[in-house]
Amino acid sequence: MNEFKFENQGTNTFLVYHLKPEDEIDTFSYGMISNNSIYGIVSTILVQMDHDKYLKFNVSSKISLEQYFMGVVNKQRFLNVFSNIATAILASEEYMLETSTFLLDPKYIFVNVGTEEAEIICFPVLGKESPVELVKFFKDIVFGTQFDQSENADYVAKIISFLNGSNNFSLVDFKNLLTELLEKPKKMPEVKREDIVPPKVIPDFAATIAQPSITPVYNIPDSSEEKMNLNLPKGKFKFNLFGGNKGKEGTENKIKEKKKEKKIKESKPKEKKVKRGGLGNSKMAIPGMAIPGMEEKPQESVPFEQLVQPVPATPSAPVTPKPMFAQPEKVQPAPIPLRPLPINPVMNQMVPGTAGETTVLNEVTSGETTVLSEHNSLQNIRPHLIRHINNEVIQINKQVFKLGKERSFVDYCIGNNPAVSRSHANIIKKGEAFYIMDMNSKNRTYVNETMIPSNTEVEITHGCMIRLANEEFEFKVR
Repeated sequence: MNEFKFENQGTNTFLVYHLKPEDEIDTFSYGMISNNSIYGIVSTILVQMDHDKYLKFNVSSKISLEQYFMGVVNKQRFLNVFSNIATAILASEEYMLETSTFLLDPKYIFVNVGTEEAEIICFPVLGKESPVELVKFFKDIVFGTQFDQSENADYVAKIISFLNGSNNFSLVDFKNLLTELLEKPKKMPEVKREDIVPPKVIPDFAATIAQPSITPVYNIPDSSEEKMNLNLPKGKFKFNLFGGNKGKEGTENKIKEKKKEKKIKESKPKEKKVKRGGLGNSKMAIPGMAIPGMEEKPQESVPFEQLVQPVPATPSAPVTPKPMFAQPEKVQPAPIPLRPLPINPVMNQMVPGTAGETTVLNEVTSGETTVLSEHNSLQNIRPHLIRHINNEVIQINKQVFKLGKERSFVDYCIGNNPAVSRSHANIIKKGEAFYIMDMNSKNRTYVNETMIPSNTEVEITHGCMIRLANEEFEFKVR
């Protein structure tokens, strides 16, 4: 592959290619990419210094696709990058750029960590074209990526099936597939029981006509004068709805029968009602029971005091009521021994929390990898950074540990410092050695106050001072 190197100029980072004497510039392709802002194509300039010519590609604040897909990759990041690469290739066709001029290599495709936009390099040098198989290019990335196992990986199977099943690969159809996979499925609205409207019942008019008409029945009271208060003069003609027409004689006979029944009821002796609690002031009359065939003898009234005699109270031993349920005995809880809080050996301060639990010291960066464990000791080799602004201890617990302010991408977020880039620097572990690499940041990375070149691994040892822009850290391994 062509020899490239990274160069820092102020806040910009360039991927630089030194043109050889035999190299010839493709003026048409270079004119297109230098005079037009083409979506998904890295901006390029041609610089000549004395007799040397250089092609410089501006990759400031971007990282390579190889670094971007390092580690576990989720669905959104993967599909966005694939979709942007496909869009960039399709957009270049409008400017008549050949696909063979593109450097379709994960090392030379650069991604903006914040927007997840990918940019490819058009290399306008004659004789350096290389035939590109888009199907193989996308397949190699799919098979070389570690996907998030917590997500549904059906989208990966659909992409592989499309790449394997298409004899005539269509980039437009592939872009449409990626767009469909990116779209979230629409949720069906929840239907509540009270929102359900019952269907209207349409009457069967033919059945209604066939049914016989029903005559309504009215509940008419008795035709007597007492229940039917008709207020008609005597001797007048009355209607009887059910019994037909009756004259004056029928009505008077009924009235006479009612009067006879009333006289019979009045002639019967009335029964005496005994009231409850019929006690006099001092005496109570107790009537005898009437026996048929015998004369009733008058009963003498007996004083109430003689009927009710007080019962002498007999002394008895006091009775203690037994409880229905046995009450448990009260047991005093045993005192819990207090244990002193653990002390942070770095800050020499008391740390809240119990032994063995992870304690987040800085609330601004809670949820990140900034932890302090009670099991840390001076004898154990635990590589970590100490952030000088608040003495925060940052454990380095990955082979590639990312530092920056893009919370969704890095392992430790420096979100309260705008001078830090989204993906500022990586700390890389190789065996027992540790290295730091600047990720094309705008404000650079310094080791012991010396600026390091971008995308270059620089070894760091115990006690090294690291500065990301204006944020200072100290690196320790014990």
